[in-house]
Amino acid sequence: MVDALSCQEPPTLLVLLAVSSPIPTIFKELQQFFTTIEGTNLIRSFTNNQPLPNQFSTSQGLLFFRNRIFLLQVHDFHRRIIGEFHDSPTGGHSGLKPTMTKVVASFYWLSMTRDTKEFIPHCSMCQQNKYLPKKPQGLIQPLPIPH
Repeated sequence: MVDALSCQEPPTLLVLLAVSSPIPTIFKELQQFFTTIEGTNLIRSFTNNQPLPNQFSTSQGLLFFRNRIFLLQVHDFHRRIIGEFHDSPTGGHSGLKPTMTKVVASFYWLSMTRDTKEFIPHCSMCQQNKYLPKKPQGLIQPLPIPH
């Protein structure tokens, strides 16, 4: 007996090309910022006009650390990137660990764990729709009657 799943044709190359990954909308804005005088001066001050260590590289006007975009504390880029990976439909308002996994895949900055820990509890959508995973407090006990 043949079931419906075994009758399907194998996936074609076109189906495999449909796999995609999210590209943050902030990417172009970062490129534009680091081509400005302010952005160039920021990179120079960070590196103290010394050659970049082996772990750092530059490409397309961005500074990379171990093949991830390295961000310095400038404007609100950190919060916007965390928001992009947390609030977007692909982010799904997931918790700390899934959000960090998504952010770490593409970006690096010195306080990213702390910034993400601070961002998630202040997300209004999460505050309205999620609960704290705690053990039940037990049965409600009546208060003693005052005399």
